[in-house]
Amino acid sequence: MRGARVSYQTWQDRRTMNEKRAADKLAAERREANVAKDFLSRAFYLDQRIRAKRQQIHEIQCLAGDSVCEGNNESALGLIDEYAEQLNELIRVKKEITDVIARVEPCNYKLFLELRYEHFMMFKHIAAEMNSTEDYIKQMHRKVLAAAYAVMAT
Repeated sequence: MRGARVSYQTWQDRRTMNEKRAADKLAAERREANVAKDFLSRAFYLDQRIRAKRQQIHEIQCLAGDSVCEGNNESALGLIDEYAEQLNELIRVKKEITDVIARVEPCNYKLFLELRYEHFMMFKHIAAEMNSTEDYIKQMHRKVLAAAYAVMAT
């Protein structure tokens, strides 16, 4: 009788360990997906910041062109140079995001990422574009993020 109890306990311990490994694996996959999602989601805010920075540069150029004082013109040119550097950095980060998307395989994952993170489409519009259901697109999202994370890790 005692041998059967030990055997059952061993089986139960193995089951618990397997459940823990599965839970740990799922948690790791979710963390990786969130890292990829956070990285790719930056594209939306980068686009907004790029537009704003371009607008600031344009406004300062207009003010500098209207300026009569030479000293104001020099400070405006310095500010334009500073904003241009910031704009170049924003564009560099945006290019990193598009490079990650370009390296994702298969091509339907790439299309999904382009629609979601470059064109900022909602899931229902992506589903319509890809001739699929919204539920399938939502399920696919985790797989696509895993593929993007794999590209980022290389």
